[in-house]
Amino acid sequence: MVMTVEPGFGGQRFMNDVMGKVQWLRQNYPDLDIEVDGGVGLTTIEACAEAAANMIVSGTAVIGAENPGKVTATVRDFVEGSIQKCQLER
Repeated sequence: MVMTVEPGFGGQRFMNDVMGKVQWLRQNYPDLDIEVDGGVGLTTIEACAEAAANMIVSGTAVIGAENPGKVTATVRDFVEGSIQKCQLER
């Protein structure tokens, strides 16, 4: 698990500079489950997926959404697309 906020409480701003760690992990451990936690929602999921994280924790963005199911489906779609892309590049 890679924290993308400072641990402590929900609703914090996503730290995009951590995506370099996720990319490094994916390059060096291609079969590892890499989870990101903190500040992940509709505006940040693309960065997580492009860095090749395949497990997402998205609390406030889902619970606070008008349509939590739509947010969950969108996050899932980004991650599934990234997983397929990574498998094709191997």
